[in-house]
Amino acid sequence: QVLCAFLFLALVFGVTHLGTVAFRHSTAGLLFSLSFFVGWLIITTILGHEYPRIAPHIPDLLLRPFGGDPEQMQLVPHLTASLLIRIAILPLFPLLAHFLLRRTEV
Repeated sequence: QVLCAFLFLALVFGVTHLGTVAFRHSTAGLLFSLSFFVGWLIITTILGHEYPRIAPHIPDLLLRPFGGDPEQMQLVPHLTASLLIRIAILPLFPLLAHFLLRRTEV
């Protein structure tokens, strides 16, 4: 669970960093980051409510390694694939921020 928390914090940092670089203002970057995460929660809630068949396939912001009955502590299916995809996506936000910053300095 520590790895899952670390991945979520890295996602928050990456999106906030991208927002502050893209908007060139810390408050606007923080508002972008906040609106990104709140929007994600709203969209996933609406999609899960309106289309219950696709609800299990919508990625959650917080990766929960254990699912089902809390007493049995069973691992979520496809946990390794989900971890690898998240680890591959996380560097994209700071890299995109770096390229945006590099482009504006020229």
